[in-house]
Amino acid sequence: MALSRRPQLSGPLIRVLLLAAAVSSTIVDEVEAAGAIPLQLELIIEGKATDTVASFDLFEDGRLAARRSDLAELDLPLPEGGRSDELIVLNNIPALKYRYDEEQQSVELWIIHDESNPRSIRLQSEEDALMQEAITGLYANYSLYGSAAGEIDGVRYSGASVLVDAHGFSKYGTLAQSQILGMTPESEGHLTRLDTTYSFSSSEHIASLNAGDIITGGMSWSTPIRMGGVQLKRDFGTRPDLVTKPLPSVRGSAAVPSTLEVFVNNVKQYSDDVPEGAFELQDIPTYSGSGVARIVLRDAQGRETVTEQPFYSSPILLKPGLYDYSIEAGLPRRNQGTSSFDYQGSPAGSASLRYGLEDWLTVEGHAEGMEDLLNGGVGAVISAGALGVVTASAAGSVHEGAAGVQLQAGWEFNSGNFYLSASARRGFGAYADLGIASADEQSSFGLSSVEQLTVGYGFPDWHSTLGASIVHSESYEGVGSTIISANFSQQLPYNISFQASGYGDLADRDSLGASIGFTMPLGENYSGSTGLSLYKDYAEVTTSVGKASGNKPGSYGWRIAYGEGERSNALASANYLARKNDVIATVQTSDGTGSGTIAATGAVVVADGELFFSRHIGDAFSIVDVGHPDIEVFSQNRPVGKTGRNGKILITDVVPYHKNKVEIETDGLPVDAEITETEAETTVARNSGSIVSFRVATDIRAAVVAFEFGDGAFVPAGSIAKVNGRDEAFVVGYDGQAYLTGLNSENIAVLEHPGGSCKAHFSYVPLADSQVFIDGVACQ
Repeated sequence: MALSRRPQLSGPLIRVLLLAAAVSSTIVDEVEAAGAIPLQLELIIEGKATDTVASFDLFEDGRLAARRSDLAELDLPLPEGGRSDELIVLNNIPALKYRYDEEQQSVELWIIHDESNPRSIRLQSEEDALMQEAITGLYANYSLYGSAAGEIDGVRYSGASVLVDAHGFSKYGTLAQSQILGMTPESEGHLTRLDTTYSFSSSEHIASLNAGDIITGGMSWSTPIRMGGVQLKRDFGTRPDLVTKPLPSVRGSAAVPSTLEVFVNNVKQYSDDVPEGAFELQDIPTYSGSGVARIVLRDAQGRETVTEQPFYSSPILLKPGLYDYSIEAGLPRRNQGTSSFDYQGSPAGSASLRYGLEDWLTVEGHAEGMEDLLNGGVGAVISAGALGVVTASAAGSVHEGAAGVQLQAGWEFNSGNFYLSASARRGFGAYADLGIASADEQSSFGLSSVEQLTVGYGFPDWHSTLGASIVHSESYEGVGSTIISANFSQQLPYNISFQASGYGDLADRDSLGASIGFTMPLGENYSGSTGLSLYKDYAEVTTSVGKASGNKPGSYGWRIAYGEGERSNALASANYLARKNDVIATVQTSDGTGSGTIAATGAVVVADGELFFSRHIGDAFSIVDVGHPDIEVFSQNRPVGKTGRNGKILITDVVPYHKNKVEIETDGLPVDAEITETEAETTVARNSGSIVSFRVATDIRAAVVAFEFGDGAFVPAGSIAKVNGRDEAFVVGYDGQAYLTGLNSENIAVLEHPGGSCKAHFSYVPLADSQVFIDGVACQ
């Protein structure tokens, strides 16, 4: 074999190099080859070692060549014909430069890229899907609520409710069930089922399968409905590393080896060295909206070449070749929240598809139907470059023999401090969709329209923002409204903020209102506010003061407010964040009548063979098992609490499908404890949990033993000690000291030192919560 590995095969770059050599080189005749010196050289590609040794031939004039047979060993598609022992000269490859290092016996290769074949540099690489930790368990979030109301003559019970959202999970998916139990003085308790859904998500396929109570997918121009049935849809949430929107790319060229830096809106995003030649930067990370990517090339003399390219990025566009879909079928559901099993008898189905055709174009399609309804439409999302993103769609329907059409168009523009969004959707004839066809009472057919315009501008030098919007809508019954609103905010000295807003319905002169207010800090965690609200027939002044609660167990907050207007009212509330639940209580009065509420939220978890009580669980959780109580635990660099008596703690706000970092503080561990790691990562699927174990050993029977020779001299540092015939080796430090574990009451240690070896005998007696020191152990 002419090629050998040191220990691994070089990367694809070597294959490209050797293929280029095979295609564009000059063949050397046997006479010239006879004078060549065969060499075995280490390959270095553009400054990076490949751990690969390859055969070369060195001619008297310094040229290097490689044989066709060596290229064939790499299974490269070589040109037809030619002998296996013919030499391909590297000097005659226009796209290749090399440097032979005789002293190091290596050859460094550079591929020169031109404008037709630029070097591809990806600024965002997509990782493989993370494997989620699969455990089996059950958790249930709960919310308890109670209220009472009364007048001066007494307070009476008003009602109570219990909301339970339970999830059973395993590697086979999640079964979720939510229900609410309500009680009032006039009636007995009534239980209402909300949703029951089985879900299975796959990071590998970037998809989710849902069965039970679902919400249909769709486009911005379609109407989702609740349904009892089956759904298969794209789930980008299972791959948070995946870049779904098209990102800008920039081409450039370096005349000499240079340092490349990429700035997006003056924020550095990338920096690395590049060789000479053309390059293409792909997937430049950007923010949503318009911006400028600035490319800076700096050579060894410090000379800079700067290139700027404007861009517009929007999450509603898909990368070319990427698609998003949702397919569902079942029975439309009505009155969710008030009725447990109100499903329409006629089956329905819908399908949606979005596909990234080009960087600037995403196409859309949607179809749905049920008995006496057929609906379908197409749409497009088009990038207009620096002018933003334009959307357009057209849909048609036939319902109970009547036809209709819906047209939609929109424009989104975001440039620095300015934002604009405009859209219009209008139905013609008897246009209908699943939302209309499955309703309890059919809407009369007619014109339906929604138009909106929103603008906003920020004044960074003045620390203020201004926004306004107008929304016009008209129902199928012909009832319309035109609502205008505006808002303004101003940051004042001493962290005081001012807000003003107003609204009105041009179709209803009685629907008018405006408000102004100030908010100011009153020391750490405290704040106060005052405001004036104006309505058509009266005005109201409110004042409040309060303390914000933190996110750490044990923190609390409160608020007191008073208002005068059409009637006087007062409110007092307090909340407390306990380790295992959150509690909030509110009392308010208005013109002699009063009411009060109290609510508590939390969760119950059964996993890892134990029962846990915790605060409300978000999308996922983790159980951290340290094996010792009162140890501080950190999640994503912030403290979340200390382990309980069982040595465990439950983290309630783990982000699913991400790498979640968990750390422990070792200061609380006893001196006789041993731990192999203090930091770990965990990846959890949605609506499930994981276990993070740090494996702390607290009975390691350890001691610091000081060994010395018969003349009193310490055993030298670096000596190796083995205890009681075990293979585990311990290193001796200064003053003959070694930290030994796994000791018995009586021990024999064999030490290997520069002068030979010796043997020592010593006794061990453990001390509770103390480090054992054993001095003066003779080694002979």
